[in-house]
Amino acid sequence: MSSDAILLILLNFVLCVLAFVTRKKRILNNIFILCASVVVTLSVIELGYRLFFENETFYAKKFYKDFFQPDSALGYKMNRAGRYDAIKMNSRGDTLFKTSYTIIPDSGANDSGFPHRIAFRDTSIGNEVIFLGCSFTFGEGLSDRQNLPFLVGDLSESNTVNLGCTGYGLHQGYLPGEPASHGCIRMPYWKARQFYNAVHLGTVVVIKP
Repeated sequence: MSSDAILLILLNFVLCVLAFVTRKKRILNNIFILCASVVVTLSVIELGYRLFFENETFYAKKFYKDFFQPDSALGYKMNRAGRYDAIKMNSRGDTLFKTSYTIIPDSGANDSGFPHRIAFRDTSIGNEVIFLGCSFTFGEGLSDRQNLPFLVGDLSESNTVNLGCTGYGLHQGYLPGEPASHGCIRMPYWKARQFYNAVHLGTVVVIKP
């Protein structure tokens, strides 16, 4: 049981006890009864959601073990070049998607040892667009020819490099004003440009909450 669930149970218990203890003090008792009623109602809704609607998702088989490797700087990164079957399921046994990811060795001018997903490549084209991002950029659940970097390259006739990684990334994005990411670093447009101009390859960046 999570610490949040334990705290919620304790809060319910404390409010019910306070409502019972203050039963002779009408105004105070009404306040505690109201608070207890609201918290109990919300707790029942939360419990029902977790039991009947919320579904934990996960990759089937040994995907995590084969696909990722630990990394001292990033926490983890894609393991090595190859083609990986990706089957994502939920706790009910439903298959959410079934596709495959083709990972190629680091293709950048400065090899940093970061294997990445294949994107659009045409040897007759000289220009190149590099995509940084999270699972959206990576194209989680999509085939190699359906993800954003590949489609942009195909439509614009530009070579593309997909440096997105499922789980984290650095990209321009909408900032909701509260923690809402599994590890992505989101920046408004002007800040992303400022950051790009301020750092260079090899710059040590310390990330603090």
